Amino acid sequence: IRNLGKRFRKLSSIGQTLTSQLNMETIFELVMEQTNQTMETERSTLFVYDDYTDELWSLVATGVEKNEIRIKSDSGLAGWVFQNQKELIINDTYKDSRFNLDVDRRTGFQTKNILCVPVFNREKKCIGALEALNRHGENFSPEDAEFLRHISDYVAIAIENARLYEDVQ
Repeated sequence: IRNLGKRFRKLSSIGQTLTSQLNMETIFELVMEQTNQTMETERSTLFVYDDYTDELWSLVATGVEKNEIRIKSDSGLAGWVFQNQKELIINDTYKDSRFNLDVDRRTGFQTKNILCVPVFNREKKCIGALEALNRHGENFSPEDAEFLRHISDYVAIAIENARLYEDVQ
């Protein structure tokens, strides 16, 4: 219970931090940093759907230089989560046929285990996927998935706010 209380205090802090941002690059950076700290992971990635190209893209991937990663919206685990609008816990990624090895090859990163949840906007439309990768010392659990879903709710609000702000500008 003590650990649960600590996690939800952290969630509240994440929510306040994320929803106060209007710059997409800052949102990506904060999501990665906060997710890694809270989920005790080596890396995390936020993929946002680009309906013009039918791709999922990420602006920042921690542990890798800042660059943009683009994948087809039905590619890899993030694509599966986006298309099926369901979470995935894969504790041995290289044994899962849905895993896109190409991203690891391009980045030089080795994904050992992954937790990925869909990101839904206010209208319950899937707008992306949030991944936590390589949990330190243990596998991902259903409780971790529930917590990452809560983080993704704040991520969706932050993305929508930033998009509305960009439209106004």
